[in-house]
Amino acid sequence: MHFLFTTPSGQEVSWGSRMGNGDWISVITPASDRNLVVSARVEGYEVTPALYQIQVVGDKAFVVEDGQVTDREALDWNFHFSKP
Repeated sequence: MHFLFTTPSGQEVSWGSRMGNGDWISVITPASDRNLVVSARVEGYEVTPALYQIQVVGDKAFVVEDGQVTDREALDWNFHFSKP
């Protein structure tokens, strides 16, 4: 599995990969009011959801839905993979 953090304009911020199922941890350097897109992929599989949008405020990240920052801290992302 490969995961990627990018800015909304596509600039890569962080990435990682791992074999198999399970949890992964990524550390993003704190930044003020920084919007990021989190995506994951596995070759030969479709992923749902395709991405998550988050906003980093200080040392916390919050989920963005419909263009609005929510009060839900972005701690867990559940990407699901299936064969097309």
